Amino acid sequence: MGLFAPFFIMKTSKYRNTKIHAYGLKFDSKKEFERYNQLKLLKKAGEIKDFKFQVQYKYYIGDKWIFTYKADFLIYNKDGSETVEDVKAFDKRTGKYLTTPLFNLKKKIIEEYFGFKIKLIWALLKLAKVSRITKF
Repeated sequence: MGLFAPFFIMKTSKYRNTKIHAYGLKFDSKKEFERYNQLKLLKKAGEIKDFKFQVQYKYYIGDKWIFTYKADFLIYNKDGSETVEDVKAFDKRTGKYLTTPLFNLKKKIIEEYFGFKIKLIWALLKLAKVSRITKF
């Protein structure tokens, strides 16, 4: 299979994001799908070692399961470190990510329990449009 697979768009969810099926995977939004493609390119270019999609982290108190947090991406960096990413909508007017109170609570609990930070991402690098170059 090539680097980019055909995809089809599913119905819009209650958060107004469009779900996409591609590569035999289900993406919760177009931005998540774009980030997946970006990570594939970064891996192919050798910028990252590898990445995983929709990684689950289970939170327990004692031996009782409380909830599961599903990270969008777990990235294995070249230096041996790992980055956990979650794709969220971003409000340009306020400069804040659009998250629910439940997500914020789960994020804090998971970060404390597992000892890592969850990186929220939205702005994806796209190929820049080449503007006209003026000679001075």
